[in-house]
Amino acid sequence: MISVIGHGEICAEIIKPYVSEDAYHIIRTHQDFQGEHYYHYMDKPTDLRKQYEDEPWYAKATEFTDDWDQQAFDPEFEVDSLESFKPLIEQFFGAPQQA
Repeated sequence: MISVIGHGEICAEIIKPYVSEDAYHIIRTHQDFQGEHYYHYMDKPTDLRKQYEDEPWYAKATEFTDDWDQQAFDPEFEVDSLESFKPLIEQFFGAPQQA
């Protein structure tokens, strides 16, 4: 698990050449979206995602965070093996989409 402050921005820059503009922004801002689920434990605002409501990728970011990323924190959630993701990883990261 990557949990350093700013890990969304770091990861987004690494994958930027390989993903769509929407995917880049979703990863870049996902900590602001995740904050809705746990920032209250840290006395931080939980509504940081609202600043992105007018972005075309907002709905996808909400779905990614609430339906996918948040599930990663549930120790009872059943996941596929890493091996099952290999074809997708090769497909998406085999060659950059952007020059």
